[in-house]
Amino acid sequence: MSLIDLFILFLAILAVGGLTLMSRRKTSSKTSFNKINGKKKTSLPGVAQQKESPAPLEPAPPALMEIAEELGLEETPWRNNSEQEKPFDLPLTYGENKIIALVRDPYWIFAYWEVSETSKWEGSRPVLRLCEEGGSYQQIEINDYANNWYINTGRPNTTFWVELGRILPDGTYILIARSNLVTTPRDRVSEIVDEEWLLLAEQEKELYEKIKAVSGPSSPGLISSPVK
Repeated sequence: MSLIDLFILFLAILAVGGLTLMSRRKTSSKTSFNKINGKKKTSLPGVAQQKESPAPLEPAPPALMEIAEELGLEETPWRNNSEQEKPFDLPLTYGENKIIALVRDPYWIFAYWEVSETSKWEGSRPVLRLCEEGGSYQQIEINDYANNWYINTGRPNTTFWVELGRILPDGTYILIARSNLVTTPRDRVSEIVDEEWLLLAEQEKELYEKIKAVSGPSSPGLISSPVK
């Protein structure tokens, strides 16, 4: 082969390589353009987007299935997250005769109750009885439409319970339900002093001096009447 033939072969190789390189560049530019164009299309408002369906779940290997069967594990059924659970409606009544008492403050008690229809007699009237230890009680007239009541006890630091009943035409009292025991709190400072936490006069004075040195006097009463 002569030198001219080698030169012509070299030019042919360069020409083929250049054409191949140009073809690859065109292909890559088209791919990038399609990606950019696709992103722009997805950002257009009002255009329905086509969601890719998720790949189907592959079944578990037979070895894992055998281990699950030996352990007694049951296969959990697949549930679509889009299916919303229906809300559970609480019943208005449970068909029971029940009354609950709660303390509101030293003078008031709150009671709420439920009565079945079979516990209502024609000709009788419903009442509440505020009872305390010793046998005394206070009777309160209510109506058949009420299911709660605020009761003024007027007695702090006292234990009570509430009874729900009915008064027959002849005056007989029929008990329907009795509440829990409740105790109203005190309306003043407790008279019981825990000696374990009682400070001596010298300790009180020393503690006050330390507090005053850090933050200054905090109470005019303590300044005018220092601890002796």
